[in-house]
Amino acid sequence: MRRILLLALVSVALLLCSEDVCARSWRINSSSEAKADFTSLSEALKSLEVFNGDTLYLDSGCFVSGTSINKSVTIIGTGFNLAGSPVKEAVIGSTLTITTSNVKVEGCVINGGVTFGNGSTQNIVDVTFERCRILGRINNYSDDAIRGSVKFLSCFLGDDIDFHHLANDLVISNCIIRGYLMNLNSATITNNVIVYNGKDSKTDYALMSIKNSSISNNIIINTNTKYLVNTDQTVFYYKNNTIQNTTPASNNSIVRNVLSTAAEYAFPNYPDNKFIGAALEDVFVMEGGIDAIYELKEGSPALGYGTNGYDCGIFSGPYPFVLSGRPRLVPYIYEATIPNQSTDGKLNITLKIKSQNE
Repeated sequence: MRRILLLALVSVALLLCSEDVCARSWRINSSSEAKADFTSLSEALKSLEVFNGDTLYLDSGCFVSGTSINKSVTIIGTGFNLAGSPVKEAVIGSTLTITTSNVKVEGCVINGGVTFGNGSTQNIVDVTFERCRILGRINNYSDDAIRGSVKFLSCFLGDDIDFHHLANDLVISNCIIRGYLMNLNSATITNNVIVYNGKDSKTDYALMSIKNSSISNNIIINTNTKYLVNTDQTVFYYKNNTIQNTTPASNNSIVRNVLSTAAEYAFPNYPDNKFIGAALEDVFVMEGGIDAIYELKEGSPALGYGTNGYDCGIFSGPYPFVLSGRPRLVPYIYEATIPNQSTDGKLNITLKIKSQNE
């Protein structure tokens, strides 16, 4: 039965590419039984048959190690948070290192984080992570690693984004970020949900050392409930630590964000934000899967508050979040009926297939 379902999934993958639509595409599966083109990303990237511009499809349920992406390829997985679906997550189990430009990764689970550059590479541009779940730190190796057009779109980022060296011209849009953002320059940070549970050893803030950047339509909540007593005996909660460097000298545009910062600690230079001391349950439904919990509840202060009539948060704005991170235009099996016994020598299999069109 498992082999039959695998063959069905392979058939769906083959629908994606024909000579008319896709010049070169390759299947990757760590299981030798799958009869894929390659058993690992590193094997595919070392192959003389794989060229810049090719697409690497990770099979449903496969587990491959991370590697250094040194060719301008597209890597497509199956999405994340797929419990109950015939399609399983495709997992990259260790750090993915980007050492070249023009790379796209979509619909993948990456357990080891992402690093840009390796000390000898510079000027990485045009890299996009879309609809991925990245569990691990995201950083760059040196000042010269990222030079622009690096995007994280509609991703679930489960750790800190700390670039150590300032990273230029990033776009972080419609992402769930379960950590802090640090060391960004000329970034666009919009329509994200940023939930930081720190007091971390490095920072008390959800956003720190951000310069020359646009910060808008985000929901930024520090869930740390600890507090300190000021010299005037007033109580200051760490949940008020959302964005550091809010003076004009940092040259940020901070507009239309919903913050856990209480009104009495509002940024005087950036009044056009909702300083409401918000907790998660004040803003979100907090029911469902790891991504669905961040849908806005009825009466949420984020509804309609964003720029251009958008809601704040991940489900509105330029790249609306897609639950489970299914890759765009990739057919997938959402229901499979496979009988245990044949009828008249035939095994009648029913597959229901649809495509994520948005």
